[in-house]
Amino acid sequence: MIGSAGRWLIGGATIQSLGEALYDLLIPLLVLQITGSPVIMAAVFVVGYCMEIIVGIVGGVIVDRINRRTLLICIAALQAAVMLGCALLDIATGALPLWALFVTAAAIDFLVRLYLVADAAALPQVVGSAALPRANGLMQSMLSTTQVAGPLIGGLALEWIDLRGALLLTTVVYVALAIFVGRIPLDTTKVATNPTTIIESYKQAWRVVLDNSLLRRIVIWRGAFDFVIAGAFLMLLFLLQGPAEQSSSSVGVIVAIGAVGGIVGGLGFAQVQAAVPSWLVLASGAALMCGALASLAFARSSYILAAATFVLFGALSVVRRLLAQLFQSAVPNEMLGRVTAVSQLIASVVGPISVAIAAALSDSGRISILYIGSAIGVAALVAALAFGPLRGSDWGIRNQSVTQPNAA
Repeated sequence: MIGSAGRWLIGGATIQSLGEALYDLLIPLLVLQITGSPVIMAAVFVVGYCMEIIVGIVGGVIVDRINRRTLLICIAALQAAVMLGCALLDIATGALPLWALFVTAAAIDFLVRLYLVADAAALPQVVGSAALPRANGLMQSMLSTTQVAGPLIGGLALEWIDLRGALLLTTVVYVALAIFVGRIPLDTTKVATNPTTIIESYKQAWRVVLDNSLLRRIVIWRGAFDFVIAGAFLMLLFLLQGPAEQSSSSVGVIVAIGAVGGIVGGLGFAQVQAAVPSWLVLASGAALMCGALASLAFARSSYILAAATFVLFGALSVVRRLLAQLFQSAVPNEMLGRVTAVSQLIASVVGPISVAIAAALSDSGRISILYIGSAIGVAALVAALAFGPLRGSDWGIRNQSVTQPNAA
């Protein structure tokens, strides 16, 4: 059973995801409204990636050394304060200065990533290992739901009020989040923190990853996986509106169908991971993504695009949750925040490179090459799972153990 604490935590993650979805919609619109420059837009995204790298370095130490409920409340309150400050500055000046956009992007991206680390570390603490698959699946379904609800609510807010009002609405969402996570009964041991202990804690997290052959190989696999798919996901809207020649309404429907795929993947996650070895679930999910990416490279029919997007988002939701469950199952709770942050660091570093390549290919009219390359890259990662040392690994919650074949 997930229990009331788990439901509060998953509910909080859902509200957080809704706030993030609204933010992801509003900030690009603000950038375009103020500057109209895609270069500035790219610079804002780079700032976000830089903040993710910083969280990868210090975020885990923060998560493991502060009461997690207190931390989640503080993150939510700070997000509300940042968005409120952005809205008030816009009211006071009539138009946000460019520096305010960069400060907002840096602050929100740092806080969002820190919340995700804390949330992942808190889940096994409140639900227990036996309920992890069901809790992860339910959380993924709820997060996928916000991928539909967030842009829909943001679009209605922009239609009925204005951009400034939408900023205030996002503030309200984060205030609600602070109240919601305050109901989570979480306690952690507080440890005195200073620069020396922070550095030592960071080294401990790296040792946990490097000394465990399964974690080490999965971190490398995940970094390569994020590299080959990040650009393709970022350019999906560009693909649909540009080369695929879909209308705005069709794009909205296709993206919504993709989010439904994520919901379905989340709902089926617990049953799949309970019946199939983890490496095979991972390989199957990646193989489905490979096929979907290849289809997107050539498809122009709305039906095929919608089907490919459904499969892409559904398979991704399973892959993401399975990777999260590995760390939740194999890492002691007192180390989970640090190890989770470290495991995400490679993805944060390779993300900007993938995005830059994707932008260059898309700008030169070669977006099909981007999706073909992504499909080939994912296919190579499937082969690595099927024929490499990860074959046979299993961290599904069946025998309460983690199988590590070919341990180094």
